[in-house]
Amino acid sequence: MKHKILTSALSVAAALCLGLGLAGCKLGGSSSGSGSSSGDSGTTPPDHTHTYDVDNRCTECGNELEYTKTGLVYTLNDDQETCSVSWDNRTALKNVVIPYGYEGRSVTSIGDSAFENCSLTSVTIPDSVTSIGDSAFSDCLSLKNIKIPDGVISIGESAFWNCSSLTSVEIPDGVTSIGDRAFEQCSSLTSIEIPDSVTSIGDNAFYYCISLQSIEIPDGVTSIGTCAFYYCNALESLTFGTNSKLTSIGEGAFEVCYSLENLTIPDSVTSIGARAFDRTAYYNDPSHWDSSGVLYIDNHLIKAEDTITSDYSIRANTKTIADGAFEERNSLQSIEIPDSVTSIGAYAFCNSGSLESVTFGTNSKLTSIGEAAFSYCRSLTSIEIPDGVTSIGGAVFTGCRALASIEVAQGNPVYHSEGNCVIRTESKTLIAGCSKSKIPEGVTSIGSCAFEEFELLTSIEIPDSVTEIGVSAFRNCDSLRSIHFQGNVDQWNLIAKGSGWDIGTGDYMITCTDGTIDKEGNVTRN
Repeated sequence: MKHKILTSALSVAAALCLGLGLAGCKLGGSSSGSGSSSGDSGTTPPDHTHTYDVDNRCTECGNELEYTKTGLVYTLNDDQETCSVSWDNRTALKNVVIPYGYEGRSVTSIGDSAFENCSLTSVTIPDSVTSIGDSAFSDCLSLKNIKIPDGVISIGESAFWNCSSLTSVEIPDGVTSIGDRAFEQCSSLTSIEIPDSVTSIGDNAFYYCISLQSIEIPDGVTSIGTCAFYYCNALESLTFGTNSKLTSIGEGAFEVCYSLENLTIPDSVTSIGARAFDRTAYYNDPSHWDSSGVLYIDNHLIKAEDTITSDYSIRANTKTIADGAFEERNSLQSIEIPDSVTSIGAYAFCNSGSLESVTFGTNSKLTSIGEAAFSYCRSLTSIEIPDGVTSIGGAVFTGCRALASIEVAQGNPVYHSEGNCVIRTESKTLIAGCSKSKIPEGVTSIGSCAFEEFELLTSIEIPDSVTEIGVSAFRNCDSLRSIHFQGNVDQWNLIAKGSGWDIGTGDYMITCTDGTIDKEGNVTRN
């Protein structure tokens, strides 16, 4: 629990209370004393050669920091030794200088929503601060200048959301992540410096920063979130470090960056979200699309047009197929995926209703197949999953009504196939089946969406080793009429069943060794 520190007017009482060590003392208010009535310090921030202590005096020359003395509230942190600062929501503030300490305690954080919707134009943050909370300066429409000190390691979600007058920000070394929506709608922001210490850029982090012209993503960043730079329509330059560790670019990350003409993507990237580069200048240039209507950026396949040819071979050396790349491409009938591809994105071929054949190279390096990657490929009849695949997303074959044969190549360390089922070997979980599946003995769990929307599935036999049936496991199998369970009625009733496991199925009858159960749960014993 946080406790508010005493105002100056109560400082004597506070000292007594703290000195006696009384627990649970809840006191608070805003600081008072000398200073302008507007709550401003009225001075230029101190020279950085000064080193201030918690009493706001330079440890070398004794200079006293002139900081804002009205309109600020101090709150005791959980450690009971440091405090956070915020605005009192009453005093008109313009130029704020936050002190290093208050009542002998170091100011180490700017609290959540601390200055939200405040009229301030500039703020000086002391080196003692290590964290800037969620929405700390959100909606500060007049804020033009801020220097984030080197000690800050955390910038919260929406920290500077809609600071529409803010023109530049330098993020210090030590910050490891830029929170979701941290600088969203900072429409005057023209430049941002991201240090090597940052490893992730959050969702919508720079969304609608319409004046941002260039961005350099340092080597340490491993992920760029959904819509991170969406509608940065003045962005002309996007560069990555030569030793980039980037692995993931989120959905719509650079969408509607109309001025972004030259693009590269590091080879380290294994996941590219849907529409990540849609409506960029690069995307809009027909010369970047191949003759079959497919867009590549370096060794990454980004998107296929509606006009793609019926039979397509992905070009050699391609590493990544982006999320939704071939989604709803109904002219596509066959696809050849070269050995070089390591990941197939979520929904990559979803709803490509005419797709009949998927062929992988004999030495495929594929390791990952994303969620619903082949869902609703209603013409797909068979598929063999390469031996190197170690990650398969949920609902991968949902709605593949014609799918009758699923195999996993021998030697796969994570999955195997038996009875036209894909099974996670260690956990004995069936993750994907088809209309011709025969669930083998030993399977303990039927995973979520494993048989979802297999319209031709009329009956299924379930071994008594099964103890769990996942969410939507047989959802919308509307022809399902018969379930043969190899155990007794009591065993069936003990199976943990996820929500909607049988929603939309036919009026099935479960046949057990000692009786039957209808869809409504009525039991008839032998």
